[in-house]
Amino acid sequence: MPLTDEQIQQLIQALEGSKPEPAIRKASFAQLKPVEKPQKGASLDKLLDIPLKLSVELGRTKMRVREILELEEGSLIVLNRTAGDRVDILVNGRPLGQGEVVVINDAFGVRLGNLAEVPEEET
Repeated sequence: MPLTDEQIQQLIQALEGSKPEPAIRKASFAQLKPVEKPQKGASLDKLLDIPLKLSVELGRTKMRVREILELEEGSLIVLNRTAGDRVDILVNGRPLGQGEVVVINDAFGVRLGNLAEVPEEET
C-alpha cells in the first residue's frame, strides 16, 4: 500500500529529528618504515616457476555459424596467411614475437625469428 504525502513528510521529520551528531576525531596512522629498493639485476628466482600460456597462432578467419555447423572431418578452413608466412607467438595472449614452423623428426615446432617490441608505457 503506497504512502501518502503526509506520511512521507512525517517519516522524513522523524528521521531528521533522530539524527545523531557525527563523531569527529583526528585520524591516526601507523608510522611508515622505509623499504629497501630492489637492486638492479635483483634475482628473478621467484618468478622463474610461474606457469605461462604460450600459444602459436597460425592465422585467423571469420566464419558464420552456418559455415561452422557444416564443418566435418576433412573440411578445409582457409586462414588469413599463406604457407611459409611467419606465425605469431603469444604469451598469455600478448605478442612475444614471430617465428617459422619447423618439423623435427615427426614433431612440429616454431623457430623464434624476432621478438615483439614492448611499447614505452609498459616498461
